[in-house]
Amino acid sequence: MKINHLKMDTSAPIGIVGLGMMGSSIATGLLLSGKEVIALSSTNSKIDSEAPDRIKKSLVECLKEGLTDKDHQELLKNIHFTTDYDNLSKKLVEGYLFQPYSWFLSRHSADLGKTILSEVSTV
Repeated sequence: MKINHLKMDTSAPIGIVGLGMMGSSIATGLLLSGKEVIALSSTNSKIDSEAPDRIKKSLVECLKEGLTDKDHQELLKNIHFTTDYDNLSKKLVEGYLFQPYSWFLSRHSADLGKTILSEVSTV
């Protein structure tokens, strides 16, 4: 089975809950892929508070290694840090609402409504 045909078909923001080593790495990868990221840290731990610097450092390293041609400051414009679950839910719903009309035409409205509600309710 080929996996390379799988790709995200939305430009909606992607929410990450937890900004430890794994969450920071996921956020970095998504930023490098051109995605908008909402990064939620629900605790005031040292590892979560260091996440913005860790992500910045990773992006600088990616530029040095030739993995991207974009400056870290440009990439960091696409990440929004929050400690509020409501803020994350709001951003995710806004991401759906700002999709082009053609995006909605290719989806069944009942399924789309269930998806949006389930994503927001789990947050």
